[in-house]
Amino acid sequence: MRSHIHELWEDLELSPQYPEPGLDRVMDRVMDQIEAEEPEHPASQTKRRRPMHKKKLLLSLAAALVVLTGSAVAVANHYGVLDLFFTGDTSQLEPYVQTDLGSAENEDYRFTVNSAYYDGMTVYATVTVEGLNEQAVEDLKSNKVIAECHREVWGQEMVDGLMKSGSTGPDAIMCNMHAIIMDDGHECSGTGIGGAELPASSDTSRSWKVDANFDRWMGPLDTPLKIWAGFMGEEYAVEVPLDMVIGSIYLTPDTEVLLNPITGQQATITDICFAPTQLYFAGEWDERVESEAYMEDLGNDWCAVRLKDGTILTASQMERIGGRGSDHNGFYSYGDLGTVPTSDISNVASIIIGNMEFPADGSDPIPVDSDLHLAPFLITYPLYPDREGVHRCLRSFRQLCEGLGADYTWNDATQTATAIYRGITVQVPVNSTQITIDGQAVELTYVTYDQNGDEITLPNPTEPSELEQDVLVDVGTICDAWKVGAVWNGVSDGENTVDQGLIILP
Repeated sequence: MRSHIHELWEDLELSPQYPEPGLDRVMDRVMDQIEAEEPEHPASQTKRRRPMHKKKLLLSLAAALVVLTGSAVAVANHYGVLDLFFTGDTSQLEPYVQTDLGSAENEDYRFTVNSAYYDGMTVYATVTVEGLNEQAVEDLKSNKVIAECHREVWGQEMVDGLMKSGSTGPDAIMCNMHAIIMDDGHECSGTGIGGAELPASSDTSRSWKVDANFDRWMGPLDTPLKIWAGFMGEEYAVEVPLDMVIGSIYLTPDTEVLLNPITGQQATITDICFAPTQLYFAGEWDERVESEAYMEDLGNDWCAVRLKDGTILTASQMERIGGRGSDHNGFYSYGDLGTVPTSDISNVASIIIGNMEFPADGSDPIPVDSDLHLAPFLITYPLYPDREGVHRCLRSFRQLCEGLGADYTWNDATQTATAIYRGITVQVPVNSTQITIDGQAVELTYVTYDQNGDEITLPNPTEPSELEQDVLVDVGTICDAWKVGAVWNGVSDGENTVDQGLIILP
Protein backbone atom coordinates (compact mmCIF):
# COMPACT_ATOMS: atom_id res chain seq x y z
CA MET A 1 0.00 0.00 0.00
CA ARG A 2 1.31 3.41 -0.91
CA SER A 3 1.97 5.65 2.04
CA HIS A 4 1.15 9.33 2.23
CA ILE A 5 4.82 10.12 2.54
CA HIS A 6 5.10 8.73 -1.01
CA GLU A 7 2.12 10.78 -2.16
CA LEU A 8 3.52 13.93 -0.59
CA TRP A 9 6.81 13.20 -2.35
CA GLU A 10 4.97 13.28 -5.67
CA ASP A 11 2.92 16.34 -4.72
CA LEU A 12 6.17 18.19 -4.05
CA GLU A 13 7.19 17.28 -7.65
CA LEU A 14 10.29 15.40 -6.55
CA SER A 15 11.99 12.56 -8.42
CA PRO A 16 9.99 9.39 -9.16
CA GLN A 17 12.34 7.33 -6.99
CA TYR A 18 11.30 7.84 -3.39
CA PRO A 19 14.33 7.43 -1.07
CA GLU A 20 13.73 4.84 1.63
CA PRO A 21 15.72 5.85 4.73
CA GLY A 22 16.32 2.27 5.85
CA LEU A 23 13.01 1.94 7.74
CA ASP A 24 10.71 -1.07 7.64
CA ARG A 25 7.35 0.69 7.55
CA VAL A 26 5.99 4.14 6.79
CA MET A 27 3.59 5.99 8.99
CA ASP A 28 0.07 6.29 7.59
CA ARG A 29 -1.72 7.42 10.74
CA VAL A 30 -1.95 11.11 9.70
CA MET A 31 -3.96 10.48 6.55
CA ASP A 32 -6.63 12.83 7.84
CA GLN A 33 -4.13 15.71 8.01
CA ILE A 34 -2.23 15.03 4.79
CA GLU A 35 -5.25 14.27 2.61
CA ALA A 36 -6.84 17.50 3.81
CA GLU A 37 -3.76 19.50 2.84
CA GLU A 38 -2.40 17.63 -0.19
CA PRO A 39 -4.86 17.06 -3.09
CA GLU A 40 -4.62 13.77 -4.92
CA HIS A 41 -3.11 13.85 -8.40
CA PRO A 42 -5.87 13.72 -11.04
CA ALA A 43 -3.81 11.59 -13.41
CA SER A 44 -3.34 8.75 -10.93
CA GLN A 45 -5.88 5.95 -11.08
CA THR A 46 -4.48 4.32 -7.96
CA LYS A 47 -5.17 7.30 -5.69
CA ARG A 48 -8.91 7.61 -6.09
CA ARG A 49 -10.65 9.91 -3.62
CA ARG A 50 -12.59 8.10 -0.93
CA PRO A 51 -15.57 10.33 -0.09
CA MET A 52 -17.01 7.74 2.28
CA HIS A 53 -13.86 7.46 4.32
CA LYS A 54 -14.19 8.98 7.78
CA LYS A 55 -10.60 10.10 7.88
CA LYS A 56 -10.02 9.97 11.62
CA LEU A 57 -10.92 6.28 11.65
CA LEU A 58 -8.25 4.99 9.30
CA LEU A 59 -5.87 2.76 11.20
CA SER A 60 -2.29 3.10 10.08
CA LEU A 61 0.40 0.65 9.11
CA ALA A 62 2.80 1.66 11.92
CA ALA A 63 4.95 4.53 13.12
CA ALA A 64 8.03 5.20 11.06
CA LEU A 65 7.74 8.67 9.53
CA VAL A 66 5.22 11.46 9.84
CA VAL A 67 4.99 14.65 7.80
CA LEU A 68 4.15 17.67 9.91
CA THR A 69 1.74 19.53 7.69
CA GLY A 70 1.30 23.27 7.67
CA SER A 71 -2.38 23.18 8.63
CA ALA A 72 -3.60 25.65 11.23
CA VAL A 73 -5.52 23.81 13.94
CA ALA A 74 -5.83 26.23 16.84
CA VAL A 75 -3.92 29.09 18.38
CA ALA A 76 -1.38 27.47 20.68
CA ASN A 77 -1.70 29.90 23.55
CA HIS A 78 -5.54 29.74 23.50
CA TYR A 79 -5.83 25.98 23.96
CA GLY A 80 -4.36 23.42 26.34
CA VAL A 81 -2.72 20.29 25.01
CA LEU A 82 -5.79 18.19 25.84
CA ASP A 83 -8.06 20.50 23.83
CA LEU A 84 -5.85 20.14 20.78
CA PHE A 85 -5.91 16.34 20.73
CA PHE A 86 -9.16 15.23 22.41
CA THR A 87 -12.85 15.91 22.77
CA GLY A 88 -15.13 14.62 25.52
CA ASP A 89 -14.71 14.88 29.28
CA THR A 90 -11.00 15.35 29.97
CA SER A 91 -11.42 17.11 33.33
CA GLN A 92 -9.73 14.37 35.37
CA LEU A 93 -6.78 14.34 32.98
CA GLU A 94 -5.80 17.94 33.73
CA PRO A 95 -3.62 17.07 36.79
CA TYR A 96 -1.46 14.93 34.47
CA VAL A 97 -0.72 17.77 32.04
CA GLN A 98 2.83 19.07 32.49
CA THR A 99 3.61 22.73 31.84
CA ASP A 100 6.69 24.92 32.21
CA LEU A 101 8.89 22.13 30.89
CA GLY A 102 11.60 24.55 29.91
CA SER A 103 13.49 25.78 26.89
CA ALA A 104 16.82 25.30 25.16
CA GLU A 105 18.47 27.90 22.98
CA ASN A 106 21.51 28.64 20.85
CA GLU A 107 22.55 31.96 19.38
CA ASP A 108 19.71 31.87 16.80
CA TYR A 109 16.71 29.95 18.17
CA ARG A 110 14.88 29.09 21.37
CA PHE A 111 13.01 25.77 21.49
CA THR A 112 10.26 25.41 24.11
CA VAL A 113 7.98 22.55 25.09
CA ASN A 114 4.93 24.45 26.29
CA SER A 115 2.88 21.56 27.67
CA ALA A 116 2.73 17.77 27.51
CA TYR A 117 0.51 14.84 28.49
CA TYR A 118 1.60 11.18 28.62
CA ASP A 119 -0.97 8.37 28.78
CA GLY A 120 1.38 5.40 29.05
CA MET A 121 1.84 4.96 25.33
CA THR A 122 1.83 8.37 23.62
CA VAL A 123 3.30 11.74 24.55
CA TYR A 124 1.15 14.65 23.32
CA ALA A 125 2.79 18.07 23.41
CA THR A 126 2.83 21.61 22.08
CA VAL A 127 6.17 23.13 21.11
CA THR A 128 7.39 26.53 19.93
CA VAL A 129 10.50 27.68 18.08
CA GLU A 130 11.38 31.38 18.36
CA GLY A 131 13.93 33.23 16.25
CA LEU A 132 16.33 35.30 18.35
CA ASN A 133 17.64 37.62 15.66
CA GLU A 134 16.40 39.12 12.42
CA GLN A 135 18.06 36.58 10.11
CA ALA A 136 16.92 33.63 12.23
CA VAL A 137 13.32 34.88 12.17
CA GLU A 138 13.44 35.29 8.39
CA ASP A 139 14.83 31.77 7.91
CA LEU A 140 12.24 30.31 10.27
CA LYS A 141 9.26 32.07 8.70
CA SER A 142 10.41 31.34 5.14
CA ASN A 143 10.88 27.65 6.05
CA LYS A 144 14.54 27.79 4.97
CA VAL A 145 16.07 26.56 8.22
CA ILE A 146 13.57 23.67 8.42
CA ALA A 147 13.94 22.69 4.76
CA GLU A 148 17.74 22.68 4.86
CA CYS A 149 17.90 20.35 7.86
CA HIS A 150 16.48 17.62 5.57
CA ARG A 151 19.27 17.83 2.99
CA GLU A 152 21.68 15.28 4.45
CA VAL A 153 19.14 12.47 4.75
CA TRP A 154 16.58 13.35 2.09
CA GLY A 155 18.53 15.28 -0.53
CA GLN A 156 18.18 18.61 -2.30
CA GLU A 157 14.87 17.72 -3.93
CA MET A 158 13.23 17.46 -0.51
CA VAL A 159 14.74 20.82 0.45
CA ASP A 160 13.37 22.45 -2.69
CA GLY A 161 9.98 20.83 -2.19
CA LEU A 162 9.67 21.98 1.41
CA MET A 163 10.63 25.51 0.45
CA LYS A 164 7.92 25.49 -2.18
CA SER A 165 5.19 23.93 -0.03
CA GLY A 166 6.01 25.47 3.34
CA SER A 167 5.51 22.06 4.98
CA THR A 168 7.76 21.16 7.89
CA GLY A 169 8.75 17.69 6.74
CA PRO A 170 9.56 14.53 8.72
CA ASP A 171 12.62 15.83 10.57
CA ALA A 172 11.51 19.25 11.79
CA ILE A 173 10.68 18.02 15.30
CA MET A 174 12.51 14.97 16.64
CA CYS A 175 12.64 12.84 19.80
CA ASN A 176 14.52 9.97 21.41
CA MET A 177 11.55 7.57 21.38
CA HIS A 178 13.59 5.01 19.42
CA ALA A 179 16.29 4.84 22.10
CA ILE A 180 13.74 4.50 24.91
CA ILE A 181 12.00 1.58 23.21
CA MET A 182 15.28 -0.16 22.44
CA ASP A 183 16.48 0.31 26.02
CA ASP A 184 13.21 -1.23 27.20
CA GLY A 185 14.03 -4.38 25.25
CA HIS A 186 11.75 -3.90 22.24
CA GLU A 187 12.29 -3.33 18.56
CA CYS A 188 11.37 0.05 17.11
CA SER A 189 10.21 0.78 13.57
CA GLY A 190 11.11 4.48 13.40
CA THR A 191 11.20 7.88 15.06
CA GLY A 192 7.42 8.00 15.40
CA ILE A 193 6.77 11.70 16.03
CA GLY A 194 4.12 13.60 14.12
CA GLY A 195 1.68 16.44 14.37
CA ALA A 196 0.47 19.64 12.79
CA GLU A 197 1.46 23.29 12.79
CA LEU A 198 -0.46 25.77 14.91
CA PRO A 199 -0.89 29.48 14.18
CA ALA A 200 2.15 31.35 15.43
CA SER A 201 1.86 32.96 18.85
CA SER A 202 4.16 35.83 17.78
CA ASP A 203 5.75 37.41 14.72
CA THR A 204 9.07 35.76 15.56
CA SER A 205 7.95 32.18 16.22
CA ARG A 206 6.27 29.02 14.93
CA SER A 207 4.35 26.45 16.99
CA TRP A 208 3.26 22.84 16.54
CA LYS A 209 1.24 20.20 18.29
CA VAL A 210 3.17 16.93 18.20
CA ASP A 211 2.73 13.39 19.44
CA ALA A 212 5.26 10.61 19.93
CA ASN A 213 3.74 7.13 19.98
CA PHE A 214 5.69 4.20 21.41
CA ASP A 215 3.62 1.63 19.44
CA ARG A 216 3.08 -0.39 22.61
CA TRP A 217 2.03 0.04 26.22
CA MET A 218 5.02 1.36 28.20
CA GLY A 219 3.43 2.70 31.39
CA PRO A 220 5.46 4.91 33.75
CA LEU A 221 9.10 5.25 32.70
CA ASP A 222 12.14 6.52 34.56
CA THR A 223 13.70 7.80 31.32
CA PRO A 224 12.30 11.15 30.09
CA LEU A 225 11.40 11.78 26.46
CA LYS A 226 13.70 14.29 24.80
CA ILE A 227 12.17 16.54 22.14
CA TRP A 228 14.12 18.95 19.95
CA ALA A 229 14.03 20.93 16.73
CA GLY A 230 15.82 18.98 14.02
CA PHE A 231 17.75 22.00 12.81
CA MET A 232 19.03 22.77 16.33
CA GLY A 233 20.17 19.25 17.24
CA GLU A 234 19.66 16.93 20.18
CA GLU A 235 22.01 18.95 22.38
CA TYR A 236 19.18 21.53 22.54
CA ALA A 237 16.49 19.02 23.58
CA VAL A 238 13.87 19.63 26.26
CA GLU A 239 12.96 16.72 28.54
CA VAL A 240 9.40 15.53 29.21
CA PRO A 241 9.21 13.30 32.34
CA LEU A 242 7.31 10.04 31.76
CA ASP A 243 7.01 8.84 35.35
CA MET A 244 3.47 10.15 35.94
CA VAL A 245 0.60 8.29 34.22
CA ILE A 246 -3.13 8.32 34.95
CA GLY A 247 -4.60 5.04 36.21
CA SER A 248 -5.32 2.33 33.66
CA ILE A 249 -6.90 -1.09 33.24
CA TYR A 250 -4.45 -3.88 32.41
CA LEU A 251 -5.66 -7.41 31.57
CA THR A 252 -3.85 -10.60 30.52
CA PRO A 253 -6.77 -12.83 29.47
CA ASP A 254 -5.04 -15.41 27.24
CA THR A 255 -8.38 -15.98 25.50
CA GLU A 256 -9.19 -17.00 21.93
CA VAL A 257 -11.46 -14.67 19.93
CA LEU A 258 -12.85 -14.35 16.43
CA LEU A 259 -10.82 -11.23 15.80
CA ASN A 260 -12.12 -10.41 12.32
CA PRO A 261 -15.43 -11.78 10.99
CA ILE A 262 -14.67 -10.47 7.49
CA THR A 263 -11.57 -12.65 7.05
CA GLY A 264 -12.31 -15.26 9.72
CA GLN A 265 -9.09 -14.38 11.55
CA GLN A 266 -8.84 -16.11 14.95
CA ALA A 267 -6.39 -14.97 17.61
CA THR A 268 -5.55 -15.41 21.27
CA ILE A 269 -5.66 -12.08 23.12
CA THR A 270 -2.79 -11.92 25.60
CA ASP A 271 -2.71 -8.26 26.72
CA ILE A 272 -5.27 -5.46 26.97
CA CYS A 273 -4.61 -1.98 28.33
CA PHE A 274 -7.10 0.86 28.57
CA ALA A 275 -6.37 4.43 29.63
CA PRO A 276 -8.86 7.28 29.10
CA THR A 277 -7.05 8.36 25.90
CA GLN A 278 -5.66 5.02 24.70
CA LEU A 279 -6.80 1.46 23.98
CA TYR A 280 -4.15 -1.19 23.29
CA PHE A 281 -4.34 -4.93 22.84
CA ALA A 282 -1.96 -7.64 21.70
CA GLY A 283 -2.17 -11.33 20.93
CA GLU A 284 -0.98 -14.37 19.06
CA TRP A 285 -2.29 -15.68 15.75
CA ASP A 286 -3.94 -19.09 15.92
CA GLU A 287 -3.23 -19.31 12.20
CA ARG A 288 -2.45 -16.18 10.21
CA VAL A 289 -5.10 -15.28 7.63
CA GLU A 290 -3.61 -13.26 4.81
CA SER A 291 -6.18 -10.99 3.14
CA GLU A 292 -5.79 -9.93 -0.47
CA ALA A 293 -7.26 -6.54 0.40
CA TYR A 294 -5.48 -4.37 2.97
CA MET A 295 -8.69 -2.72 4.16
CA GLU A 296 -10.17 -6.06 5.22
CA ASP A 297 -7.45 -6.27 7.85
CA LEU A 298 -8.91 -3.18 9.52
CA GLY A 299 -11.32 -5.58 11.17
CA ASN A 300 -8.38 -6.92 13.19
CA ASP A 301 -8.22 -3.59 15.05
CA TRP A 302 -11.90 -3.27 15.92
CA CYS A 303 -12.67 -2.81 19.63
CA ALA A 304 -15.15 -1.16 21.96
CA VAL A 305 -15.65 -0.07 25.58
CA ARG A 306 -18.69 -0.83 27.72
CA LEU A 307 -19.37 1.60 30.56
CA LYS A 308 -21.02 0.55 33.80
CA ASP A 309 -24.23 2.33 32.83
CA GLY A 310 -24.52 -0.10 29.89
CA THR A 311 -23.37 2.33 27.19
CA ILE A 312 -21.18 0.74 24.51
CA LEU A 313 -18.78 3.02 22.63
CA THR A 314 -17.09 1.53 19.58
CA ALA A 315 -13.71 2.37 18.11
CA SER A 316 -15.45 4.52 15.50
CA GLN A 317 -17.42 6.47 18.08
CA MET A 318 -14.27 7.02 20.15
CA GLU A 319 -12.40 8.09 16.97
CA ARG A 320 -9.66 5.58 17.67
CA ILE A 321 -6.68 6.11 15.38
CA GLY A 322 -3.36 4.40 15.71
CA GLY A 323 -1.58 1.51 14.12
CA ARG A 324 -0.52 -2.08 14.37
CA GLY A 325 2.45 -4.35 14.22
CA SER A 326 2.59 -8.06 13.47
CA ASP A 327 4.77 -10.96 12.53
CA HIS A 328 4.19 -14.64 11.90
CA ASN A 329 3.54 -15.34 15.60
CA GLY A 330 1.64 -12.37 16.94
CA PHE A 331 0.39 -8.82 16.67
CA TYR A 332 -0.42 -5.65 18.59
CA SER A 333 -2.93 -2.85 17.96
CA TYR A 334 -2.74 0.60 19.54
CA GLY A 335 -4.90 3.67 19.14
CA ASP A 336 -5.44 7.17 20.49
CA LEU A 337 -9.03 7.88 21.49
CA GLY A 338 -9.87 11.23 19.91
CA THR A 339 -13.18 11.26 21.78
CA VAL A 340 -12.55 10.34 25.40
CA PRO A 341 -15.29 7.88 26.53
CA THR A 342 -14.65 8.63 30.21
CA SER A 343 -11.81 10.25 32.14
CA ASP A 344 -12.64 8.05 35.15
CA ILE A 345 -11.63 4.44 34.46
CA SER A 346 -13.80 3.26 37.34
CA ASN A 347 -16.72 3.89 34.97
CA VAL A 348 -15.48 1.18 32.58
CA ALA A 349 -17.17 -2.22 32.88
CA SER A 350 -15.40 -4.09 30.09
CA ILE A 351 -13.36 -4.00 26.90
CA ILE A 352 -14.80 -5.70 23.81
CA ILE A 353 -12.42 -7.19 21.24
CA GLY A 354 -13.67 -9.33 18.38
CA ASN A 355 -16.50 -11.56 19.62
CA MET A 356 -15.47 -11.52 23.29
CA GLU A 357 -16.04 -9.11 26.18
CA PHE A 358 -13.30 -8.77 28.80
CA PRO A 359 -14.50 -7.47 32.22
CA ALA A 360 -12.38 -4.70 33.67
CA ASP A 361 -12.16 -6.53 37.00
CA GLY A 362 -10.27 -9.41 35.36
CA SER A 363 -13.07 -11.96 35.67
CA ASP A 364 -13.73 -14.53 32.96
CA PRO A 365 -14.44 -13.18 29.45
CA ILE A 366 -17.91 -13.70 27.98
CA PRO A 367 -19.13 -13.94 24.36
CA VAL A 368 -20.54 -10.75 22.85
CA ASP A 369 -24.26 -10.84 22.09
CA SER A 370 -24.50 -11.05 18.29
CA ASP A 371 -27.76 -9.07 18.38
CA LEU A 372 -25.71 -6.00 19.35
CA HIS A 373 -24.49 -5.73 15.70
CA LEU A 374 -21.01 -4.64 16.74
CA ALA A 375 -18.92 -6.65 14.29
CA PRO A 376 -17.28 -5.11 11.19
CA PHE A 377 -18.80 -6.21 7.89
CA LEU A 378 -18.41 -5.82 4.15
CA ILE A 379 -20.95 -4.34 1.70
CA THR A 380 -20.28 -5.70 -1.78
CA TYR A 381 -23.44 -4.56 -3.61
CA PRO A 382 -23.26 -2.97 -6.03
CA LEU A 383 -19.69 -2.99 -7.29
CA TYR A 384 -19.22 0.41 -8.89
CA PRO A 385 -22.40 1.22 -10.82
CA ASP A 386 -20.92 2.83 -13.93
CA ARG A 387 -22.85 5.81 -15.30
CA GLU A 388 -21.33 7.44 -18.40
CA GLY A 389 -17.84 6.44 -17.36
CA VAL A 390 -18.15 7.98 -13.89
CA HIS A 391 -17.69 5.72 -10.87
CA ARG A 392 -19.81 7.18 -8.07
CA CYS A 393 -19.48 4.24 -5.69
CA LEU A 394 -23.12 3.98 -4.62
CA ARG A 395 -24.04 1.32 -2.08
CA SER A 396 -27.09 -0.52 -0.81
CA PHE A 397 -28.65 1.51 1.98
CA ARG A 398 -30.64 -1.50 3.16
CA GLN A 399 -27.52 -3.67 3.50
CA LEU A 400 -25.80 -0.94 5.48
CA CYS A 401 -28.74 -0.71 7.88
CA GLU A 402 -29.11 -4.48 8.24
CA GLY A 403 -25.43 -4.85 9.12
CA LEU A 404 -25.62 -2.06 11.71
CA GLY A 405 -28.94 -3.22 13.14
CA ALA A 406 -30.59 0.10 12.33
CA ASP A 407 -34.39 0.42 12.48
CA TYR A 408 -35.20 0.33 8.74
CA THR A 409 -38.53 0.94 6.99
CA TRP A 410 -39.52 1.32 3.33
CA ASN A 411 -42.31 3.45 1.88
CA ASP A 412 -43.24 1.92 -1.45
CA ALA A 413 -45.52 4.80 -2.41
CA THR A 414 -42.79 7.44 -2.10
CA GLN A 415 -39.88 5.08 -2.86
CA THR A 416 -38.14 6.30 0.30
CA ALA A 417 -36.11 4.41 2.90
CA THR A 418 -36.06 5.64 6.51
CA ALA A 419 -33.59 4.40 9.12
CA ILE A 420 -32.90 5.28 12.74
CA TYR A 421 -29.49 4.49 14.24
CA ARG A 422 -27.93 5.86 17.43
CA GLY A 423 -30.93 8.17 17.73
CA ILE A 424 -30.36 9.84 14.34
CA THR A 425 -33.01 9.52 11.61
CA VAL A 426 -32.01 9.38 7.94
CA GLN A 427 -34.43 9.43 5.00
CA VAL A 428 -33.20 8.41 1.53
CA PRO A 429 -35.54 8.79 -1.48
CA VAL A 430 -34.83 7.15 -4.86
CA ASN A 431 -33.57 9.39 -7.70
CA SER A 432 -32.77 12.37 -5.49
CA THR A 433 -29.73 14.56 -4.92
CA GLN A 434 -30.86 15.15 -1.33
CA ILE A 435 -31.23 13.03 1.76
CA THR A 436 -32.62 14.15 5.11
CA ILE A 437 -30.70 13.79 8.39
CA ASP A 438 -32.76 14.56 11.50
CA GLY A 439 -35.04 16.76 9.41
CA GLN A 440 -32.23 18.69 7.72
CA ALA A 441 -31.82 18.39 3.93
CA VAL A 442 -28.29 17.38 2.87
CA GLU A 443 -27.03 17.69 -0.70
CA LEU A 444 -25.28 14.65 -2.15
CA THR A 445 -22.18 15.38 -4.24
CA TYR A 446 -19.05 13.66 -5.46
CA VAL A 447 -15.65 14.91 -6.58
CA THR A 448 -14.16 14.20 -10.00
CA TYR A 449 -11.88 15.94 -12.49
CA ASP A 450 -12.54 17.81 -15.73
CA GLN A 451 -10.60 17.45 -18.99
CA ASN A 452 -7.93 19.83 -17.70
CA GLY A 453 -7.40 17.76 -14.58
CA ASP A 454 -9.05 20.34 -12.34
CA GLU A 455 -11.13 19.10 -9.43
CA ILE A 456 -14.87 19.63 -9.77
CA THR A 457 -17.86 18.77 -7.56
CA LEU A 458 -20.98 17.30 -9.16
CA PRO A 459 -24.41 16.15 -7.89
CA ASN A 460 -24.47 12.53 -6.71
CA PRO A 461 -28.12 11.40 -6.93
CA THR A 462 -29.42 8.19 -5.41
CA GLU A 463 -30.53 5.40 -7.74
CA PRO A 464 -32.97 2.48 -7.77
CA SER A 465 -31.63 -0.80 -6.37
CA GLU A 466 -32.04 -4.28 -7.79
CA LEU A 467 -32.74 -5.44 -4.24
CA GLU A 468 -36.26 -5.20 -2.85
CA GLN A 469 -37.14 -2.22 -0.66
CA ASP A 470 -33.76 -0.62 -1.20
CA VAL A 471 -32.05 2.45 -2.61
CA LEU A 472 -28.45 3.00 -3.75
CA VAL A 473 -26.66 5.95 -2.14
CA ASP A 474 -23.17 7.24 -1.38
CA VAL A 475 -23.25 6.21 2.28
CA GLY A 476 -20.32 8.37 3.39
CA THR A 477 -22.44 11.28 4.60
CA ILE A 478 -24.74 8.88 6.44
CA CYS A 479 -21.86 7.06 8.12
CA ASP A 480 -20.39 10.36 9.27
CA ALA A 481 -23.72 11.33 10.84
CA TRP A 482 -23.99 7.95 12.57
CA LYS A 483 -20.30 7.93 13.63
CA VAL A 484 -19.57 4.78 11.69
CA GLY A 485 -16.31 3.96 9.93
CA ALA A 486 -16.71 3.37 6.19
CA VAL A 487 -13.60 2.63 4.15
CA TRP A 488 -13.67 1.89 0.43
CA ASN A 489 -11.77 -1.27 -0.37
CA GLY A 490 -9.95 -1.32 -3.70
CA VAL A 491 -6.96 -3.19 -5.07
CA SER A 492 -4.88 -1.83 -7.93
CA ASP A 493 -3.07 -3.90 -10.54
CA GLY A 494 -1.07 -0.85 -11.60
CA GLU A 495 -3.51 0.25 -14.29
CA ASN A 496 -6.99 -0.46 -13.00
CA THR A 497 -8.52 -0.44 -9.53
CA VAL A 498 -10.76 -3.37 -8.65
CA ASP A 499 -13.55 -2.56 -6.21
CA GLN A 500 -13.88 -5.20 -3.48
CA GLY A 501 -16.59 -3.54 -1.47
CA LEU A 502 -16.96 -1.19 1.48
CA ILE A 503 -15.67 -2.05 4.95
CA ILE A 504 -18.06 -0.90 7.68
CA LEU A 505 -16.67 -0.45 11.21
CA PRO A 506 -19.64 0.11 13.57
